[in-house]
Amino acid sequence: MRMVMRERIRGMGCAPVIWPMLIGIALMVGCGGEKVENGPLGSEEDASAQDTVVFADAGLEGAVRAALEKPEGSLAKEELLALKELDAGGREIADLSGIEWLEDLQILVLKDNRIADLSLLAELDRLQFLDLDNNRVRDISPLSGLTHLEGIILDNNEVIDLAPLLGLVELKVVECMGNSPGENSVIALRDRGVAVHWEKGNSDETVAGIGFGQRIAFVLSGDIHQMRIDGSNPIRLTWHPTGGREPSWSPDGRRIAFTTFRDGNSEIYLLEAGGGDPVNLTNDPASNYSPSWSPDGQMIAFVSNPVLENEDIYVMDANGGGVRQLADHPGRDVSPSWSPDGKMIVF
Repeated sequence: MRMVMRERIRGMGCAPVIWPMLIGIALMVGCGGEKVENGPLGSEEDASAQDTVVFADAGLEGAVRAALEKPEGSLAKEELLALKELDAGGREIADLSGIEWLEDLQILVLKDNRIADLSLLAELDRLQFLDLDNNRVRDISPLSGLTHLEGIILDNNEVIDLAPLLGLVELKVVECMGNSPGENSVIALRDRGVAVHWEKGNSDETVAGIGFGQRIAFVLSGDIHQMRIDGSNPIRLTWHPTGGREPSWSPDGRRIAFTTFRDGNSEIYLLEAGGGDPVNLTNDPASNYSPSWSPDGQMIAFVSNPVLENEDIYVMDANGGGVRQLADHPGRDVSPSWSPDGKMIVF
């Protein structure tokens, strides 16, 4: 309740006999029935209310509270500034109201929700990575001012144009599988050196051959899974907020190479087929993706763009060592695939 304190001093005359105690008081009230009123003063409750953030969506609020480890109580703007990363995936979020106060966010995961309106994300100008996989996004123009953005996942939305991303000079990787953005904006981004993962008629639920024990590796909702060829016994292999893409079985079926953005740029990781902690094979500032095993399992071919506006084919040993470039020309070299005898690579 807003409280207003008023001090009323009514005219009391100036007779020194009646009011001797008024002599010497520094605050002079005056005579003749004048009234002096103080202006309204905000209470502590007012200040507290102004500094409190209210989230319209319970799912978003729950994610913020989990990140802050604060299950109850008011959420102050100052507290929200402490968040640099937020995983709000899979919470049925539809309304982003309140997220604009998370001004220092650098990594934001919003995959597997019901988000359509991105307008409030325009305030998060420190974002470096944004995952919007599996939402209802059509218009990405609010992202056009996120000048620190390096990677964005837009898989499985309704995006029809990537042109709003053309002015983002730090952008390195765009995942856009399961959308129809139009080839012109895709080509324009690729011409600027951005690795855009999109093909006509694609789907994010990709399958990668049959590995050890007659199991299939596949991508579902942004993460690597495996299951038996009859569809039974599904196992989730990756649990990172940025997920995984492009799983590729080793020839012996015991390892899976895949692409992920967990280090701030696209890297190739290696994972044992049974699960466990994946190992970064490429580990450099470039965008690295599309791993392809040699038939003998000794090498992995992949795409990298250490130089902007140029993507080339590289190979490395299966442990990440011995990296060397195979193709070097101004064209865009992607999708490496080994010949059966391991002597040639087509792309």
